[in-house]
Amino acid sequence: LLVVTRSRDAFDTTPAAAEASFTTGDVRLTDDDNGTTLFDIPNMVPGRPASDCIAVTYEGDVLPVEVRLDASAEGALAGALLVTVEEGEGGSFQNCGGFRPEGVLFEGRLDELAGEGPMAAFTAEQTPATRTFRFTFDLDPTVPVEGRARASADLAWTADS
Repeated sequence: LLVVTRSRDAFDTTPAAAEASFTTGDVRLTDDDNGTTLFDIPNMVPGRPASDCIAVTYEGDVLPVEVRLDASAEGALAGALLVTVEEGEGGSFQNCGGFRPEGVLFEGRLDELAGEGPMAAFTAEQTPATRTFRFTFDLDPTVPVEGRARASADLAWTADS
């Protein structure tokens, strides 16, 4: 009887239990434009650059996260617009007062910015993390533009862990 009882215990198939729980991270990226257009310049001429700022904030709980800038552009004027994107601190949407640049993210033509694909803007290593970007546009006097040429651009911020 002892041998049978011990042998049965060796073949007991009751599984051991282990539990697991998973929750997705919160990736929250905002800017301070409140859905308003960053630029609307109806009479652009060479030598009169237009600048404006926008603050981008990451408040998620996935860290670190790479915040990227992606752009698309269309219109005949996209190849004649010079654009400089500076990254820094201070300033806010449509108010570059107090903006302190820390580096140039991009310098070239609007159509080149759109062709770059998503580019690293900043890395958020804590939350919240806010960086301000100053965009400066000017019309290149060396590029011939016929008539009332137009261009439009979409600027999108994404977060990639």
